[in-house]
Parts: sequence; C-alpha cells; structure tokens
Amino acid sequence: MANLWRALEKQAKATDNEDRLRARAINATMPRSIAAFGDDALEPFFFAFECLAAAANFCRIATHLLRPEVVDEMHEDADEEEARAAAEAEKLATVSGQGKFGRTTAEGVALNTPSIN
Repeated sequence: MANLWRALEKQAKATDNEDRLRARAINATMPRSIAAFGDDALEPFFFAFECLAAAANFCRIATHLLRPEVVDEMHEDADEEEARAAAEAEKLATVSGQGKFGRTTAEGVALNTPSIN
C-alpha cells in the first residue's frame, strides 16, 4: 500500500511540475505573441482576454501598452447590450404573466399568490 501512495504522490508531483512548466512557457511566449499580432487582431484579443479575467486582472490587462483604446468602447457596448437583454428578458417575463407574483392577467392583476418554492 505504501508503494501505491508513493507512486501516486510521484505522479501528482510530476503533473504539478508539468503544469508549472506549461504556465511558464505560456507566460514567456505571450508578450512576443501580443507584439506579433496585427492591429486588427489586438482589439478582439484584448476584449476577449479581459472578458475572461477577474476584476483585478482586468484592470491590470487594461493598462497594457499595446492595448487599443477602442477596447474600452467595445466593453461599454457589450455592457449596454447586456443591460438591454436583461431588461428585455424582464419585460418578457412580466408580459408573459410570469412576473414576481406568479401568473397575471394582461392588465397585470395577480391570478394567484406567490409560490413558496
């Protein structure tokens, strides 16, 4: 049994080492990759990269020297679209009678009490 644990521990360490080496290789290559992108590729790259980043990393990435300023506008547009979609979904839920208080008539009068689920 001890041999099994040692083998599993050795395999876990090897996997961790591979993950660290992979991350180090990506981190070392990323600056050259970004510098090699054409202007038309930088905008969607930074937009997508920032969309996936945590808030603190988003702010750090946004200060990159090669990041086009138009990416700020892309984020504003995406935020506005997301807000419009949320408002439309809320409006549709209310109009379809599935609002906060369950089913309603077309005039918005509740047909039943709220469900407790």
